[in-house]
Amino acid sequence: MRKRLAVIGFVCLCAVLAGMHTAWAARDDRDALKKRVDRYWAALMKDDWAQVYESLDPGEKVYVSLDEYVNSQKEKDGFDYHSYDIREIDILDAFGWVDVVFEVSVKKYPAIPAKTVKRTHIWQKKDGEWYRTATNQLLVPWTPPRDRLLDEEKALKGRAARYWDAMVRQDHAVLYEFIPPDVRAGMSMEEFSQTKPMNIYVSAEVGWAEVQRANAGHGEVKVTISTRPNDPHLSKMQPEVREVVDPWVKIDGKWYRVIDGKE
Repeated sequence: MRKRLAVIGFVCLCAVLAGMHTAWAARDDRDALKKRVDRYWAALMKDDWAQVYESLDPGEKVYVSLDEYVNSQKEKDGFDYHSYDIREIDILDAFGWVDVVFEVSVKKYPAIPAKTVKRTHIWQKKDGEWYRTATNQLLVPWTPPRDRLLDEEKALKGRAARYWDAMVRQDHAVLYEFIPPDVRAGMSMEEFSQTKPMNIYVSAEVGWAEVQRANAGHGEVKVTISTRPNDPHLSKMQPEVREVVDPWVKIDGKWYRVIDGKE
């Protein structure tokens, strides 16, 4: 009996320590992001474009060097940032959502009073460091976790993973199950299996899923896919890797992938 109690106690202790470790890691992550955001805004207020550049997403830096970025910002002579206030920080996986209120004015028109603006900026953690997401980046979940249905997202990711696994295996019977019922009603399994896709899917990796609380019947899933043309003459062509965001719709409690915009 004592041995059994000792084992139960040890298991409970491990669970408590694991929970504490998770909480500490979350706190450290938040602190690291806040420091990064503070540096970014301090640089904006001082027109320190080299420091601002350091905070940019590595994918954005591929297209513009440090010198090019600094010179372009100086030439723009755009805005003066007078103050900022971080209101809230949300973190989920490798993404951070930062609500910030700041005062900004136009350099060319100093007589016009500064305006107070509220924005939610998205940051992403890559190789252990936080970076400001590129402004034209569409492959990130824009809604903070507090406004999303995380349990639904877990279910959606599971469905999406099964769908894309079937796509890679060219399993038409499974893929047919993911077509929305109204579309499936006008197309038999035999007809579907005879359709020839434009591409062969070599691999697929499901990333994040987003289901907004205000739009619970619709969701999006980011997927990294590797494809090549469905042509035997091009079978030796190197696969093309790209990232896509798939739209999904929930019907009668089940998630379906939107086909050709039909829901």
